[in-house]
Amino acid sequence: MPSDEELVKKLMGEVKELSEVNRKLYACLDIGGTKIKHGVIDDQGNIIEQGSCATEAFMGAEHIVKNCAVAVEIYKLKYDLSGIAVSTAGVVNTDTGSIIFAGKHLPGYTGLNLKQRLEAQCHLKCYVENDVNCAGLGEYWLGRGQQAKSLVVLTLGTNIGGCIIIDGKLYHGAGYAAGEFGLMPVKDGMTFQERASARVLIEKLAKAKDMNPQDISLEQFAQWYQEEDVDALNYVPLWERELAHGLAQLCCVLNPEKIIIGGGISEYGELILPGVQREMARVLEPALLKNTEIAFAGLANNAGMLGALYNFLSREREGM
Repeated sequence: MPSDEELVKKLMGEVKELSEVNRKLYACLDIGGTKIKHGVIDDQGNIIEQGSCATEAFMGAEHIVKNCAVAVEIYKLKYDLSGIAVSTAGVVNTDTGSIIFAGKHLPGYTGLNLKQRLEAQCHLKCYVENDVNCAGLGEYWLGRGQQAKSLVVLTLGTNIGGCIIIDGKLYHGAGYAAGEFGLMPVKDGMTFQERASARVLIEKLAKAKDMNPQDISLEQFAQWYQEEDVDALNYVPLWERELAHGLAQLCCVLNPEKIIIGGGISEYGELILPGVQREMARVLEPALLKNTEIAFAGLANNAGMLGALYNFLSREREGM
């Protein structure tokens, strides 16, 4: 006769198996200019499988649709999927699933109704959202932004993207373009991203060292800064100041509970956070800063796919 402990283990195993049977699985896509990240994720945010393929955007929008559909069809052979959740570069009409505008790195993408095309080819319901918005939703759902009632998320890379999340919902703006923080004019006729993107930091260091910016990685920047390299000590504080001034503007306008900074530089957040906080404290009234926490993203490269799924589940709950 089995012991009580054995019976408990058996019962727990049966409960686990039942929950796994009942969970829903989704194909999730994160479409960038050079790479399409894809995977299968359950409705609790557990990544079951993931991979990537080249976007091959130079071959046109139809080829991007084909690459996405192929990834989904392969997953359909292995899993019972309940839908397709898409994060993509470009300004997205989230109601129709069409691309309002995409840059020159995605030729022919503007005007494409990605939702309709994937639904027609894969015979699954699909929802599409902008990639930075999805990164923000991912951080809100399972990352550093959990439980925040008002959340601003920035991505620092070649440029600066952003999104605004209030009570768990994205604020899209009148033309689905809210959160374009990088385009804010900040100083001397220049935009926020022209003064404070990660690209600007690397370019300044490269110029000081007479190097090609492509030869300097964020890891190299962090090493120089930690080793108190003269050029890093000269230029990084100036860049931190520009970043802080842009964040201060967001605090004045939105007074968010939390600001999360993503992008590759978030891995080195502990190095730059003290300088950013000091400068923000210098230029902002205490009342505008004391209730805002600055943090760095925690989901890394998975934020886009997880946020795309959160968007899908939210829209399903709302019957949209």
